[in-house]
Amino acid sequence: MNKHKCPVCADSRVKSVKSIKDYPAIVFPVDDGLKDTVDTRDIIICSCDQCTHVFQVDVDLQFNSAIYTKYYEFYPFSNIECFINHYRKPFERVMTYISVETSEKELLEIGVSSESQLDYFKTLGYTTNGISPEHSDNAEIVSSFYEDYEFGKKFDCIVSRFNLEHIVDLNVFLSKVKKDLKTDGQFVVQVPNTSCFEKNKILNYYAHEHIHYFNRCSLLKLFSKHGMDVALVSGKNSPSIIAVARNSERESEYPQTYPDEIEKVRCQITNLVRQHNGRAIVYGACLSLTGLLYFGDLEQNVKDKLLIVDDNPQVHGLYMPMIQSKIVPIEEAGLKESDLVILLLNAAYHEKVLSKIHKTNPGISVYCLNEFGLSAKSL
Repeated sequence: MNKHKCPVCADSRVKSVKSIKDYPAIVFPVDDGLKDTVDTRDIIICSCDQCTHVFQVDVDLQFNSAIYTKYYEFYPFSNIECFINHYRKPFERVMTYISVETSEKELLEIGVSSESQLDYFKTLGYTTNGISPEHSDNAEIVSSFYEDYEFGKKFDCIVSRFNLEHIVDLNVFLSKVKKDLKTDGQFVVQVPNTSCFEKNKILNYYAHEHIHYFNRCSLLKLFSKHGMDVALVSGKNSPSIIAVARNSERESEYPQTYPDEIEKVRCQITNLVRQHNGRAIVYGACLSLTGLLYFGDLEQNVKDKLLIVDDNPQVHGLYMPMIQSKIVPIEEAGLKESDLVILLLNAAYHEKVLSKIHKTNPGISVYCLNEFGLSAKSL
């Protein structure tokens, strides 16, 4: 066993798995003038018995820094499409999948090396920001180490591509990511997949600049440790792992204030319907509708005003128990300016439904039920 603790799970059941004497600072091809002068240091690799994370110990920070300032300019693979294609395409598939309705959402890429990377994210609808230790003339890219810079704002999405394996202190880095993300913001990570290398009997995947060697287990353990919920993970049999974690606020399973809050909203809705002179169009044969109808006695004059509409053709012509009007599509309701519309369906559908209502009757009164309660919505 080793004196070190795992940087992912903090378990002390750590063992040394490889110690290499005089390992070169760079392990990629160099030209004739450099081949005999590359600096070397010993490299010690350990693994955790608990989460199977593999990592370096006793890292020489000065030597580690010199790798980037002295040697990375010679890195030969950056722009070779045949080399990066099997990393880039899976990443872009994941970004396309998660980037729904990204208008006016802000994205930060950590370790961005080229403004062309930010151009790609713009095609998905993001407002883009980047940060890199290297100097950049692009106003969108901050020249700084990520851990040292305060943005003064939070982001909807933070991207780290082939960057996390280089980070010396994962806890400092992840704590800042969590602070810089909005609640429910997405942290998208791509790292080399050591499980794939091992499966294919790759003789060596160690490099001085790579402090960490992630597999799916250890990466997901890291997210969990920092209170981030994994929404997607790929890469079981591919050379890289791509994971999406959400910055969720972990609350109690059943907030004590929940019953009082929903009763307050229910009273708001019933008062609106009671005071309205025309029909009340309730949009959505959903769970919120059942709370309105069955949580306590509903006055008959309120029930009589209700017309339930829904976009799902499977419920058209059906009835809610103890309600006399059948469920109809919005087109059959024949909306009038004297109607009151209350959207009870999931907030994710509100924008689409509001657009549909606006085309039918732009002067109608609409209220939406969302995380803020019941609120009037202008068309």
